[in-house]
Amino acid sequence: MVRQLSAVADSVEVVGGTTLPDRVPGLGPLGGIRTGLEQTATETNLFVATDLPFLTTAFLGFFGRRALEGDNDVLACSIETRVPLCLGIARKVLPQLDSMIQSSVRSVRRFVNDSQSQIIRVEELTELGFTADIFRNLNTPGEYLAGRGSESERGSRLAHARQHCLDPPLTPSPFDFRRPFRECANVFVVGSVHEARALETPDRGS
Repeated sequence: MVRQLSAVADSVEVVGGTTLPDRVPGLGPLGGIRTGLEQTATETNLFVATDLPFLTTAFLGFFGRRALEGDNDVLACSIETRVPLCLGIARKVLPQLDSMIQSSVRSVRRFVNDSQSQIIRVEELTELGFTADIFRNLNTPGEYLAGRGSESERGSRLAHARQHCLDPPLTPSPFDFRRPFRECANVFVVGSVHEARALETPDRGS
């Protein structure tokens, strides 16, 4: 996953591991997000859960462009009733997040709903050629291998998305579209301590 995210960003950090431990353990994903926002040097930041291995560079390119060009504090996707932990978050929301955590809020969905958020609906993603499968939540290597499918199946699913999201935009953009987070944002991978340390292992792929 770290290698995959590195295709669209120069800075990818794993929250909850040995290099960037949670500042306050036990707060769940919001604690990891707070840790990232406390140490980031950029205004726009991407937070991705460790258990979303099927996010593609095509989608991340689209998502990065939307996050950097938008004026909302939070960018999220809505997949039926779910809000996956794949969020574009402005650094300026840190005080609001601190207040929510102090009020015992632990829900990512509550954080998104209570923030100035832009929501990308599944219908828009479908029109761009993405499927809800990219947000499939997997927790074991066996689940990951079973869900990958054949190369041809994955290639056909992504062909339309690449056409929309990897070609250079028609209008000038303030960042490199193929690496949308380069020098503009930090990318953080958020998960449990066990998952985060596993991602830090050199031979751990995608």
